[in-house]
Amino acid sequence: MLATIAGLTVYPSAAWADGGWHPYTKSADWFCEARNNLAPGVAAEVCVVVRGRLTQAVTAIRNTSGNTITIEGGYSDLYVNGSLTVENTNNCNYTPLSNGYAAACFGPTRTLQCSDFVFGRSMVDTSATIAVVWSSPERQMCQ
Repeated sequence: MLATIAGLTVYPSAAWADGGWHPYTKSADWFCEARNNLAPGVAAEVCVVVRGRLTQAVTAIRNTSGNTITIEGGYSDLYVNGSLTVENTNNCNYTPLSNGYAAACFGPTRTLQCSDFVFGRSMVDTSATIAVVWSSPERQMCQ
């Protein structure tokens, strides 16, 4: 996964473990399941990022509602071989998201074996939506 913030390129690392919502840029390493109509103009997706043996779960929200919304909660849990491995429940909480902007909540990065299968599971709750929980597609590591 590559994310670009203020001109810096960031590779998957524990740097995102501090929590919060961040700008992001998706790459071919992101495998996502979208929810396009959480509310009019509010879309979200849960992703699992797989780059070789590195992986992390990501929740992303885009606001084109015409108004600022408040992200009231969110998390990006990582499942490995069907079991919850990284619970990230309190990582990303209240923050405003202006119209026309997007933000992502990054779970911690983990190094796994190439034989492992991973998927992300997210919850999103905003001032414009009710809480929604869903999962990304499952992906084998190193592929």
